[in-house]
Amino acid sequence: MDSAVQRWRAASRQALSAVSAAELQPLVDKLLSFHYPMRGLAAQELLSLLNKCAVMCTPEHRSLCQSFAHLLATLVHRQEVSLPRDAFERLLSLQVRFLSLCSPSREADQDLAQASMRALAALAYGDGSRCAKFYDQLIGMPDGLLVAFVSPANPCASTRRAAMHCIEGLCTLPERKDRSAKSAAPVPSGLSALLPILMENLRVPPPSLEETRSDQHFEATLKALRQLVIRQTTVGDADLPPLLALLKTFMFHGLAAPAAHSL
Repeated sequence: MDSAVQRWRAASRQALSAVSAAELQPLVDKLLSFHYPMRGLAAQELLSLLNKCAVMCTPEHRSLCQSFAHLLATLVHRQEVSLPRDAFERLLSLQVRFLSLCSPSREADQDLAQASMRALAALAYGDGSRCAKFYDQLIGMPDGLLVAFVSPANPCASTRRAAMHCIEGLCTLPERKDRSAKSAAPVPSGLSALLPILMENLRVPPPSLEETRSDQHFEATLKALRQLVIRQTTVGDADLPPLLALLKTFMFHGLAAPAAHSL
């Protein structure tokens, strides 16, 4: 057996037997230090570890919540752990709860907020509709948790970027559903409210073209816009002209073509 897998299982066993957050914290950090993906790890042992951490994470243990969010994102995104529906919803709900503890105006909250949004984005990746029951809480207007974090008024650029990646994930459908879903099911009302938010973010790009091309926040905004337009049957008459004007500005520089093509 691979020695890395053996060391991982030893750390995981210790984590499963931990009786306090203080005992679990360094073990979660140790599990984060492994190089993923790792061959030979069974889905059930990964799920048992995630369930254990979820039980131990409480609002008073923010550092553990942050480490667990990073571990969840890593295992879902890189290890590609498959989560049963009940576990998926339980872990998703927990990350939403973590995010609800944070405010974009408090600098001390930014690390936990970014970790939680990274985990949410990993859970939503490939099929944001799985998170539909949390749309109102996350992106409902005007008080959705992600709405404040993604606002151009938020001074923390890295948190804005994490929030936009999360919104991009919520807008995404599996490729096989992209075009068929447009006519098969109406876009949820929570997603429909995102268009003004995305347009607001497009109106404040980086000051130079080169920065615009390399800016991940801007790129995620365009990807979210494309997915949203794919899912909507129409764009409102009041929104279409300013949206086209925004996209036209960037298409001159070879940007935004996929989003414009979807209109």
